[in-house]
Amino acid sequence: PSELTKADLLWHAPFLQHALFASFGVDYSFLRSMLQGSPATGRPGGVTIVAGNEHMTEAAGAEYEQYAPWSVVMPPFYEDKATAQERLRVERGTMHPKLWLLELQGDGEAAPFLRVGIFSANLGAYDLQLNNQFWVHDFPRRTPSGAAAELAAVPTSDAPMDSPPPPSFGADLDAFVGAMLRPAPELQRAWTKRLATYDLTPPPGVHLISSVPGRRSEDAAYVHGARGLGRILASELRRRSAAAR
Repeated sequence: PSELTKADLLWHAPFLQHALFASFGVDYSFLRSMLQGSPATGRPGGVTIVAGNEHMTEAAGAEYEQYAPWSVVMPPFYEDKATAQERLRVERGTMHPKLWLLELQGDGEAAPFLRVGIFSANLGAYDLQLNNQFWVHDFPRRTPSGAAAELAAVPTSDAPMDSPPPPSFGADLDAFVGAMLRPAPELQRAWTKRLATYDLTPPPGVHLISSVPGRRSEDAAYVHGARGLGRILASELRRRSAAAR
C-alpha cells in the first residue's frame, strides 16, 4: 500500500488471538474500534485490560461483566492488611505502564508469535494521534525443550530472596504480568502459561524495567522501578571488562 497505518504496523486485527493491555488511561470506545473483527475480542479471556482506578476509595479487583467478554483488572496499590499510614504513603501513586502483549497468528499454517509493545501513548485515539514513541518486537514460539527456562523465579511479592535476581527480559516480563494480574488468578495463570510458550530473548542490549503500583521491600524491591534499573545497570557493569567501564 502507499501508506501504512498504525493498525497495519502494530495490531492487525484479523490475526489477533489474545491481547493484554496495561495503560494509565483506557478509551474503551477506541479499543472496541481497534479490535473489531479480531478473534480475540469475542472470546472469554481473549482481551485483558489492566487499568488504574481510584485506589484510595476503590478496591483492587477484576471486572468481568461491564465490558464482557473482556476482562478488566485493577491492580493493588497495597495489601488488604495495610495500615492507614501505609495506605497514605501511596495516596499519590498511579498506575502508569503503557505495555501491550499481542498474540497473533497469520492465515493457514502460520506459527503464532507474541508481539510486545511499549509505547509513550495511553490507550486512546487522541493519544495515538500525537507524536509518540513505539518499541515493538515479535517473539517466536520456543522449542519444547526450553519451554520454561526463561521464566526463572522472579518474585511478585515481598518474599525474601538470597540476592536480587539477574536481569532477564522474559522473567521480568512474567513478573510484571503476574504482579498486575494478582486480583485475577485465573488470568494470571493463563498469561504465565502463554508467556512460557515463547522465546522471550530480546535484541542485544534490551532490558525491561517495569512500573508496578505499590510498595515493595527486601530484595523484591529490585524487580521493578528505579531499583530494577539499578539492578540492570549493576549487572551490565559486572559483565563488562574493567577497561570498558
